[in-house]
Amino acid sequence: MLKKLFLVCGIGSFENNWNSLHGPLKNLLTCENQDTWVEENQNIFLNEKQILIDEDAYFYPIQDTTSPSTSFYKCLHKKKNSQVDFDTWIELYVIKVENEINTKWNITLDSHDKKLMKSGQLIEGFIDIYIISSMENMIIKITKVNSHCEVLEELIFGSNDKDEMELVSLDDYFILKLQD
Repeated sequence: MLKKLFLVCGIGSFENNWNSLHGPLKNLLTCENQDTWVEENQNIFLNEKQILIDEDAYFYPIQDTTSPSTSFYKCLHKKKNSQVDFDTWIELYVIKVENEINTKWNITLDSHDKKLMKSGQLIEGFIDIYIISSMENMIIKITKVNSHCEVLEELIFGSNDKDEMELVSLDDYFILKLQD
């Protein structure tokens, strides 16, 4: 009902800011603590294809602004709870993935794809994610969103596996949903 009211009043997207509301609408929705009201009711303002990302429920990899995105592999490193530092881990892990692609899947990567993998980037078409899901016996779920957290696409790699890794992706940056 409130969502319809907001749409009728011409507020297509509530920006979690009480001050962004029109005066008459604010008067209709008066309450003692406006910030609490916003927090408690923010879900009604998401469209059906938006997700709400709770900052405390996700791991946000730190990205080096001078190098390409390695956030997928940083999320995997976190998920695996590896005690080895990331730089050492990724060097060894990429070799393992490349060997798996060559031997088990009988696919030879071209020099461009090898270079991408060695720098921690993903191969176009996500063949590496598919291989990783198989190698790790893990379902990898990726929800691709735009800058407004509207869901663009949902991808699932693997099936009937024991472990699961849920990611949200904006362009080539991934965040990992932490397990409860």
